Amino acid sequence: MKYTLPFLLWAALFTACTQDEADIPQSHSLLELTASMAEPNTRATPDGKWTGGEKVAVFATNHNGGGAAYTYTASTTGELTPEDITKAHYWATGEVSKDVCAFYFGDGTAENIVWNGSGSWSVQSNQTGDGYQKSDLLWAVKSTVNAGNQANLTFKHQVAKVVIHIIDNDFTQAEKDKFKGVSIIDYPLSGTWSIIALDLDLNWVHSESDKGDIIPYNLGPQKITRNGKEITTFTSYEALVLPGEVIYNKKIFKFSFDGYAPFYYTHSNDLISWGYGDVYTYCIEINSTGAVTVGSVTQGNWGDGGSYDLSTQ
Repeated sequence: MKYTLPFLLWAALFTACTQDEADIPQSHSLLELTASMAEPNTRATPDGKWTGGEKVAVFATNHNGGGAAYTYTASTTGELTPEDITKAHYWATGEVSKDVCAFYFGDGTAENIVWNGSGSWSVQSNQTGDGYQKSDLLWAVKSTVNAGNQANLTFKHQVAKVVIHIIDNDFTQAEKDKFKGVSIIDYPLSGTWSIIALDLDLNWVHSESDKGDIIPYNLGPQKITRNGKEITTFTSYEALVLPGEVIYNKKIFKFSFDGYAPFYYTHSNDLISWGYGDVYTYCIEINSTGAVTVGSVTQGNWGDGGSYDLSTQ
């Protein structure tokens, strides 16, 4: 599904504030900010919408060359206001320009940002509930805004989404009561990021000591188009993962049924990468002989994309 829900970063006008005037810089005006999503979808909640109360860290330089990160809070429509009007970004008298960027951390934190620095992020190993949306990380690339203008920020997902459709067949129907779920196995759960040259992207380094299994969010049966026909899947899942390589000849998905040894999907094509901001949709079929086949993988942005075929063993 596509969601086109751009969101606004804005601050209440100075004249509307009720705080003591001594708390707010004199002859300063609030920096106005607007933001939109680079991808068609917005949040990583199951329905793609803001639930209200999410915190976003907005960083901007100030008139003396330093900078600060302040927390803004989202409404259900995606609007953001300063959590504390006395801790918001202002234009100082005579200030010519500011550099601005912002982060949204899906776990509810609004961590301090080190300008041109680095940080760390972990996805949740159990994404069956709110662990899915807690795994999301959004970054609005650093941009320069001139005095008197709005700062227009574009947010991009810094994680990849993996969607797994299990195709319904005689085996899944016969053993549906024995099905226990799917997991993405032995994949990095955490890593560090740094802002790379030109400040256009984040560079990721995975923690090789922090690998584990990810239990995806269960979407239930989904209507999809396969071979030109609309079908309903046996069940479908999605998970958020750190960007990284999918290794050749490595088992990456495990499917569990009571009374059966685990069924595995082994990536047997050339090395590929799950890239940030992209969605990788796998159509998987399982049969009683233990064969796991993938009909296609659709790769695209957070909305729809092109497709290419992979084989498995």
